Amino acid sequence: MASHERGTRPETDACDVRVLRWSGELDMDTAESLYAQAVAEPSGGRLVLDLSRVTFMDSMGLNALLRVSQERQLVITGQLHDQVRHVLEITEADTVLTFRHPSTEARAR
Repeated sequence: MASHERGTRPETDACDVRVLRWSGELDMDTAESLYAQAVAEPSGGRLVLDLSRVTFMDSMGLNALLRVSQERQLVITGQLHDQVRHVLEITEADTVLTFRHPSTEARAR
């Protein structure tokens, strides 16, 4: 399976909230790049990670999300692709990560 790594340059607003949008696959070929971009800036502040354009995620992608959440306040946003949502549900990572959907507020961990 070919992997495509696409991360936009993180944007930081006045409230120290960084936004990173990822598209394509989040897998063994791209997970480290996402992790590096997510934690590249000094720690602190919230990172909003838009996964709405991620079409596939494997265990390495999941591991990257969990590692980021240990280093930053991570909020995952966007309508998740069915496969991505399935990985989060079967691993129960959806119970430890924070999600905000466009129509709802971020839920507490």
